[in-house]
Amino acid sequence: MDVRTAAAAVIDVVNHAMAEVLKIVSVHRGHDPRDFVLAAFGGAGPLHAAALAVELGIGEVVCPPIPGAFSALGLIGTDLKRDYVRTLYSMAGPVDATVLETALVALEKRGAAMLERAGIPPERWRFERSVDARYARQSYELSIPVPRRAIDPAALAEITEAFHDRHRQTYGHDNRSEPVQIISVRLAAIGETTPLTIRDTPAPPGTHAIKCRRRAWFREAGTVDVAVHDRRRMPAGLELPGPVVIESLESTILVPPGWQAAMNEDGFVVLRLVSGRSSAR
Repeated sequence: MDVRTAAAAVIDVVNHAMAEVLKIVSVHRGHDPRDFVLAAFGGAGPLHAAALAVELGIGEVVCPPIPGAFSALGLIGTDLKRDYVRTLYSMAGPVDATVLETALVALEKRGAAMLERAGIPPERWRFERSVDARYARQSYELSIPVPRRAIDPAALAEITEAFHDRHRQTYGHDNRSEPVQIISVRLAAIGETTPLTIRDTPAPPGTHAIKCRRRAWFREAGTVDVAVHDRRRMPAGLELPGPVVIESLESTILVPPGWQAAMNEDGFVVLRLVSGRSSAR
């Protein structure tokens, strides 16, 4: 095995490990990755994004402005949130609806006190109710949203039905004749903050973005000459068919053969798969 093939194999192992983590937050939760767009951030995220998208069957990748600081921006712009939980073992059928409602109201009072101490105006408060439920004798639970009204027998029936649906979506089967057990009640107390607008101003139209050219090796194309673009000098609407490299201060976007990159009006670089399967070597 030559050096390049060995190096590509090392990257394959790394990409596979990252793809498995993405499956945990998608496939393992009952979501089909092919229905989503992959967001590529972090210093190295845009370098691996196309390969991960191919492995997951995703055809579009979005690279936000300053991807190396995107997580920090998310921390600044996210809503204030605190989760509360109370254990409550009971079968969904026989459970007294007032017991469930009383437990949730008590958690809401704790959440409201927290939001008040944090200085969040009441009009920006939001409470999201849920329960952890499972079939009897199971050792794992699923989180099921609770209807936004006082809990009554009809609401309990809705929770039970929602659990069956979620179980089928997550595990591929359900058993509507099996009793549903509520293990705990949960409340997310959320204080909404002012939305953070994340955008960047692309370069003026006609700006020359190529900074240099370099040789790059791809498994399906071999060694080719690719243009290296400066992201800061890319105007809105610029489309770049792969293979191409886009560099910025804190990150590098790799656009492999079979992919195309475009700069949009808000400074996001969007990658789209335009021809079959592709590797990102």
